[in-house]
Amino acid sequence: MSIFALKVSEDMRSSIFNSLKEDGIARFTWSYVEEGNLLTIKEQINNSGWNSLNDDQKECWKANFMLNIQPDDYIVYINVPSYGECTIAKVTSEYFWGWDSYKMDGSHCLHIDKGSIQVFNRNDEGIPSNLSRRFKLQGKYWRIYLETEFTKLVEDLKEGRLSGKNATPESRLTNCINSNIKPYLDKICEELQKFHTGKHLEELIASVLKKIPNVENVQIKSGTSDKGGDIIFEYKNELGDILGFQKVEKVAIQVKSYEGTINYAQAINDLENIFNYDSEITTGIIMTTATQVSNTFKEKLDSLKEKYQKNVSIIYGSDFANWILKYGYSKEN
Repeated sequence: MSIFALKVSEDMRSSIFNSLKEDGIARFTWSYVEEGNLLTIKEQINNSGWNSLNDDQKECWKANFMLNIQPDDYIVYINVPSYGECTIAKVTSEYFWGWDSYKMDGSHCLHIDKGSIQVFNRNDEGIPSNLSRRFKLQGKYWRIYLETEFTKLVEDLKEGRLSGKNATPESRLTNCINSNIKPYLDKICEELQKFHTGKHLEELIASVLKKIPNVENVQIKSGTSDKGGDIIFEYKNELGDILGFQKVEKVAIQVKSYEGTINYAQAINDLENIFNYDSEITTGIIMTTATQVSNTFKEKLDSLKEKYQKNVSIIYGSDFANWILKYGYSKEN
């Protein structure tokens, strides 16, 4: 796969974009005379030499890179359909001359897959900066060699994962973490499950909680009661000190050592039992080494939250690993 970025003049943006959407044809300029057919010019050069071309043919030959574009390559129109936007399309045929249809500049043509057409904001926060900068004008045409980043962009566009918002330093950092670090966090979570099953995971979480500021009275309840939660602790809300009174939240954690996708309704039933048993509990959390949560599980968790009007959440996968690393990791270990 090769990726070609193309610039077209502002007055041709609309017609170029319409040809893509309506006819499935990608067009390029440097083709303003009838004898500008690159295939014909190439044959003439081979037969009669460069000096046999007239000045217009020599000018049109500047677009000869079009002959190198093959099916399954991609083209990217810069500032099309409007400034700051880009349009990508997947090529389905080799070069052909479209003068008979257009009788004007923009007759260097390629057939494209209309279903592959995507329009995006080139400064989107979801696009890494090394790729985004390649969508800035760098001449009439140029190659983009960042195939891995570009392939991900195509997938993100198909799945609707770009926000349309301009990137900021903070959003680029978030994108970097999500793209490159999060997969490792999922792996760490899987390893935590192997080394901390059952009560060992409860002990790990309890030990981490004791290191967090404003967390008090951490107690492991598992094995002493089936209604009190695996871990109970109190959290002193700093806002209470600011407003002149002490605000303490009582939190219950259900710990589930789990592999893969959690769809274990008993974990939610356990939280409900906690709420029924201890009215002072203000927050219920499920902490699990599962790396995914089923939609059914999420719906049941939302129903529990609505029923009791309490804070209810689940920490799993990369978020769980991140929490352990943030609060539990020590350089001394």
